[in-house]
Amino acid sequence: MEVHAVASTSHSAPEPRPSSPSRKKRPRRIYDVDDRSTKVDVGSTPGTSWTLSSYKPGSGVAELRSADLTKLWQSDGNQPHLINIQFARRTCVTHVSIFLDVKQDDSYTPTKIAIKAGTNYHDLTPVRQRTFDTPQGWKHFSMTPGTVDAASEEEDEEHGEADDGENDQTLGDGEEGGSDEEGEQDGIRVWLLQVCILANHLNGKDTHIRRIVVFGPKTNPTSSTGTGAAGTLKRTRDVSLDATANSRSKSRTAVGNNGSDVTLAQLLALQTQADAQGAEEAANADATSTPPRRSALNLFGSVR
Repeated sequence: MEVHAVASTSHSAPEPRPSSPSRKKRPRRIYDVDDRSTKVDVGSTPGTSWTLSSYKPGSGVAELRSADLTKLWQSDGNQPHLINIQFARRTCVTHVSIFLDVKQDDSYTPTKIAIKAGTNYHDLTPVRQRTFDTPQGWKHFSMTPGTVDAASEEEDEEHGEADDGENDQTLGDGEEGGSDEEGEQDGIRVWLLQVCILANHLNGKDTHIRRIVVFGPKTNPTSSTGTGAAGTLKRTRDVSLDATANSRSKSRTAVGNNGSDVTLAQLLALQTQADAQGAEEAANADATSTPPRRSALNLFGSVR
């Protein structure tokens, strides 16, 4: 009986291994293209310019940005095929979402995509690069500071999907990216984004992309009133303006009680007159307190 008991305990179920900290599951809601509660489409802000390296007639920027996934951008030139997104002001970008459909587009489907960022076309820096086998659906490119300069393989950031063998690569120095809390993606602040199509499925020449959305952090509602030193300065300025307006209102009321309505020009004239009277009284006070000086002629004239 004792031997049997020992044998039964030796075949107990093994304890589950703890998951690696570097493989934590990322929040899915931030990558939901239709959920705008945690992000905004900064690619649609006024003044943003979209340009393409080439396109077929009827398959250009309008089709690329359309929510209708039956429409698409088709290039018409040599690789790499480029999509340039230039903002009117320095803009924070958290991630870029691209819809690919290998079932419909076959050899036109991109399998290697890189994203560069900078202030202009002369200082573009590689930020993120991903390689796919047979991409189907939304593919997300994280632009968080932690992934700007790291090199790692990560799970695909799609709803409920595990690692599908697609390679994520980030370029440069830094730490492994990926926020584990919703809404904690800081993003990068850029003037220009460039999406580069480096290779297609089955070595295809031209490319098809059905939609691209550029996301940034959702504006904090409390930021309109201001926080910190800037908010304090704004509130102080508002209080000063209110105090000035109240004093002017009281002055207008006081003068109005003595007669008819007084205009602003009349108030300024009264103020100037009061300042002049004050200066004259100050001058008179100085004159009375200082003894009169005798001139040199009078002094020598008194000598006999």
